[in-house]
Amino acid sequence: ATLDKDAAKSTVDASKAVTKLQVRFHDGSRKAAEFNEDAPVQEIFDFVAPAVAGASFQILGGFPPKPLTEKTMTLKDAGLCNAAVTVKLT
Repeated sequence: ATLDKDAAKSTVDASKAVTKLQVRFHDGSRKAAEFNEDAPVQEIFDFVAPAVAGASFQILGGFPPKPLTEKTMTLKDAGLCNAAVTVKLT
């Protein structure tokens, strides 16, 4: 799949707590993104999706890295504030 990491964009509400996330793509490139701490994990998927042009993917986070499956959990509750996540094509 062609990667267009410029297509990956996030929207932040500056009136709430903001965190930075380092997104590592499957081709080794990285992109830093800002999200609200109370944003759902789904927002990371929404951020990555346009970059991988419709390819099927998983996002791994935490240590040891495991697939993020609780998409309604907030980034803060998922322990992803100021973290790095890895995109893996499936």
